[in-house]
Amino acid sequence: MTVKRFSWAILSPYTRLLLTIVFVLVAATTWAQSEFRPGEVWLDTDGKPIQAHGGGILLRDGVYYWYGEDKTHGDRNRTGIACYSSKDLYRWKREGVVLPKE
Repeated sequence: MTVKRFSWAILSPYTRLLLTIVFVLVAATTWAQSEFRPGEVWLDTDGKPIQAHGGGILLRDGVYYWYGEDKTHGDRNRTGIACYSSKDLYRWKREGVVLPKE
């Protein structure tokens, strides 16, 4: 049995360009969904910026909890302390304000 090797030369330049673009887009999408990007706004599972400034993370029963100041309404903490939960330290679900500001 003879195994034939694939050759890019048999494809037209247009097809090669199209395949290259598809590969790049797939790689970029995969990278964007599985990597941290320092300096960019980190979004929660609802697509909103995480509001846990000056916070800390606790681990309980395999779930991480991130507590921090909610500065949704500006630089001062006008809302209270927010909580987020995660099982992988990458995707964070907002649990809400656990200690409202009086």
